[in-house]
Amino acid sequence: MESEKRALLIFKQGLKDPSERLSSWEVEHDCCKYWAGVVCDNTTGHVLELHLRNQIPVDDWVEHENSTLGGKINPSLLSLKQFRYLDLSGNDFGGIPIPSFIGSLASLEYLNLSDANFGGTIPHQLGNVSTLRFLSLGGYNEFHVKGGSLQWLPLLPHLEHLDLRAVDLTKAPD
Repeated sequence: MESEKRALLIFKQGLKDPSERLSSWEVEHDCCKYWAGVVCDNTTGHVLELHLRNQIPVDDWVEHENSTLGGKINPSLLSLKQFRYLDLSGNDFGGIPIPSFIGSLASLEYLNLSDANFGGTIPHQLGNVSTLRFLSLGGYNEFHVKGGSLQWLPLLPHLEHLDLRAVDLTKAPD
């Protein structure tokens, strides 16, 4: 779908991609067939999944750092109407907060932001994504939950996997 392709191109513009992992994301190419990390529904053409995990292991630090995505997560992802899977794990977003708009991705079932160097408070809007089955926010970099509440967590009735390793919950009242 052209509108979803445009949304992905806007998303790409906000990212830092030093190793050009997203070089296949060219406007003249079919995003469902040729773009790295993009999975679409074969029938409808809707974008379903983004697999943008950094595949280079952390123990190869120099190569890992050179292959990380960073920058900003653009809300253009909200245009992906059947979007259900987002994996940005192993990248480096420089301590920026997890975008609260992720709580508006109504079809999302899988969210992996582990080891991606996000910071700030876990947004309570994640509780709006009642379809989530997999949520991983853990990693080697601590999240600093400053008085944040986890009252949104019980609002995820389908959650099967939760990873909050290294998340600082010392100031969470609940």
